Amino acid sequence: MRRPGVAWLGLAAAAGLWLAAIHVETPRLEETLSAGADKTLREKLGPAAKALASGRDLRVEGLVFDESARAETLAAIRALPGVKNVADALAPPPALSPYEWRAAWDGAALRLSGAAPSPAARAALEAAARKVAPGARIVDDMSYASGAPTGFVEQAAGLLTTLSRSRGGEAHLRDKVASLEVKAAGRADERAAQSSVKPNSSSAATATAAAGAPGPAPARRVALAAAPEPAKVEDCRVALARTAGAAAIGFEGAVRLTAVSEAPLKALAAAAKACPGAVVEIAGTGDEPELSWRRAEAVAAFLLAQGLSPRDLDVTGQGEVAPAGVVVVLRVK
Repeated sequence: MRRPGVAWLGLAAAAGLWLAAIHVETPRLEETLSAGADKTLREKLGPAAKALASGRDLRVEGLVFDESARAETLAAIRALPGVKNVADALAPPPALSPYEWRAAWDGAALRLSGAAPSPAARAALEAAARKVAPGARIVDDMSYASGAPTGFVEQAAGLLTTLSRSRGGEAHLRDKVASLEVKAAGRADERAAQSSVKPNSSSAATATAAAGAPGPAPARRVALAAAPEPAKVEDCRVALARTAGAAAIGFEGAVRLTAVSEAPLKALAAAAKACPGAVVEIAGTGDEPELSWRRAEAVAAFLLAQGLSPRDLDVTGQGEVAPAGVVVVLRVK
């Protein structure tokens, strides 16, 4: 004869074990599903999205920068083992107008703040900061926002280059308007700031240089003429290399540049100014190393007089072998 009480006790015990197993296994399952979905999100959308698990269901939230990648990403997450449902809570970055970005430099740390349009743009600006300020502490306080103007990354990178050459200061982009305020040692640094800030053709820009003499000094505001809109980095480097390769340089006597050499060198200087981060290598040729150096330095002096910085040039005079009649070789690094 059956004993109902014992049967119920057995069922209760089994239910308890089942509930305990669910209590233990569900968090593990959720952790596994979240980890797999997060890995997919990082690979396809970047670091600004995440997955939240509830049992076998996932909610994907955060920022999507490329709408064409949304469907592919969600499909990949739905295909993960164990996933039942996926809720799409992804959204594009909020729009920002006016679009603002800033950089502050104190000689030891370079702080980036304001908006960046995508993880790729953000990484490019961080890389530009590390390149122009090697050894400095780079602080990334940027956040994501859509609405960046054309040429935003290139223009911001140009401001970083100029800012890093000062003893300290701030750079600011507001839509296509660039401004720069630096601690300059004198009028030479003021002229460098003026020649290095490259606004878009449709923008205005200003540079303010604070004199480096002891005690408070009045700021000098310099109005800058509009320059061409920054080209894409690779395009401007190709154009600069073409200009450098076409420059025919000649000398009267030992180290005096001929008059016909000035026009191609002026064109080269203008192209270099429009290509932030590029370096023009100047190599003397021939079998007399000292003369090679002097000629390379004469070309460098002319380019510096056109507004380039020493950081834009790499001068060598190693008596490089070159075709007959070529006394200075110009390249882009």
